Amino acid sequence: MNVQLFDDCYGGQPNVDGVLGRLMVKEDEFNNREIAIPANAPLFVSFGINDFCMINVGFTPVEGAKYKGIYDTVFAGCRGALIRVDSENERIPDLKSYRLTTFESVVGAKDAWRHCKKFESE
Repeated sequence: MNVQLFDDCYGGQPNVDGVLGRLMVKEDEFNNREIAIPANAPLFVSFGINDFCMINVGFTPVEGAKYKGIYDTVFAGCRGALIRVDSENERIPDLKSYRLTTFESVVGAKDAWRHCKKFESE
């Protein structure tokens, strides 16, 4: 699993602008691996397999809260979510997501989601 964290959208260099970090996590460890994330500021998270089928979300983490990524492959794609686990698996109120269009996927525009104007509320 490829996990990427950003603190901002980008308008120029997606591999530089707003990058907080990138992790490679074994798929069987994905549900048990914990990382600390910054609170009270916008955070953009992308996770999936080899940049092919990524779940892309943006939200503002709450101090002391715990979140969990859920990911599963399905026929010809993937599905996933980000939930807050310390609050009875509730949906994250300000969560916004972006799914790449078929065209973006084909031409390899995997970073297109980080243009904030493309986010929509789930």
